Amino acid sequence: MSKVIRICASLLLCGTMLGGGCPSNSQPDTDIMSAKASDDRKGVISDSGHDLTPPTPEEKAMMVAVLTPEQKRITQAAGTERAFCGTLLDNKREGFYACVVCGLPLFKSDDKFTSGTGWPSFTFPYDREHVVGRVDNSHGMSRTEIVCARCDAHLGHVFPDGPGPSGLRYCINSASLDFRSRS
Repeated sequence: MSKVIRICASLLLCGTMLGGGCPSNSQPDTDIMSAKASDDRKGVISDSGHDLTPPTPEEKAMMVAVLTPEQKRITQAAGTERAFCGTLLDNKREGFYACVVCGLPLFKSDDKFTSGTGWPSFTFPYDREHVVGRVDNSHGMSRTEIVCARCDAHLGHVFPDGPGPSGLRYCINSASLDFRSRS
């Protein structure tokens, strides 16, 4: 398991940790990857009021059992869907995007933008405590992998080439998300 890291947005914006582009795969002046490892999150409530207590191994097994093979490959084995093939890439509806495994809100539709990379892209997480960044040195480069703070599901990566005001691009697999429209 990768070591959980804290990365200051200023480091990301300088490109210190990351390479560019969306490979196969919050505030600007605060830690954007501030959530702790899931083992340390029992009874923790995020600033937006969501319980970050990780599921028990039995609960997680039941959550994973109902996923499609593609959702399992991406969320449980750090897989990547093919560019321009995700079901949520062109979604323009109002609502939010939750973790497909545990249901934790991860991104708001207001923060989604068209990046042209082939994956849904966001400028901010729903709540900075809902995502965890980890160093990913696979594929011959250093990137920041993004996982769900509650259940540790792989979501995608974050890069320092997004629009303002954050300057960040959360490049996320559609298969790791469950869109929920505003009622």
